[in-house]
Amino acid sequence: MQFLEAWATVIEIARFPALASRLHSAEYVAQVLNRDDPAWREAMAEIRAVHAMARELLGPAGGAEDARRGASAVAQVAWMS
Repeated sequence: MQFLEAWATVIEIARFPALASRLHSAEYVAQVLNRDDPAWREAMAEIRAVHAMARELLGPAGGAEDARRGASAVAQVAWMS
């Protein structure tokens, strides 16, 4: 992953409070639990899922198509929270 793509992913997560909340909750769990705990694995899966969703929202053009998908993206994020 290139720097700009990583940066855009972080910004995309920040644009949606429900998505950012999911990420922060999972990050907290991943930091406080032991790696042997099944909840730690679930938290890491959630972190990967949030990042994957943000990259998907950016689309292949790095966000150029995001404006066209904005309404459905907001609805999807709201539904998942």
